[in-house]
Amino acid sequence: MVENYKITEHNYCGNCPECGHSWSKGEVIDVLMGIKTNSFDIVSDNLSQTIGFTANTNSVINRDSYEAIARKQYGWTPENKKHISNLIFIEPSDGDEVNNYVDGYYQCPNCQIAWGSMSGERTDKYRSMLVNDRVMKEFLERLRKS
Repeated sequence: MVENYKITEHNYCGNCPECGHSWSKGEVIDVLMGIKTNSFDIVSDNLSQTIGFTANTNSVINRDSYEAIARKQYGWTPENKKHISNLIFIEPSDGDEVNNYVDGYYQCPNCQIAWGSMSGERTDKYRSMLVNDRVMKEFLERLRKS
């Protein structure tokens, strides 16, 4: 169990220190190109805002267009191939806790362990019932009895 782990721009696409799951969704350009199916309007809106590209449903959006988005919005270059993380960011509500200078938590989508974004402190308080077998079994048993 890793009690303290600081997530930074250098390791946010690495592997979870708790379960070893990869936090990388992939290289920015590949992720952007992967959303083109069923997302034509979103992609063309991004292109319009980023490079002044205006598309209609007959337009072909090529790799150069995706590279323009990746460069402008993510700082991607062929030499600096940035990746997109699939970490979940949790921002505690006002009544959730005394923040102790923690402005949020980064949570692994696989094991659902979270680390404070500023302190690096580990917590499992944001894990769902589905991850905790004992709690889930108790819940299902109560449902069967009612």
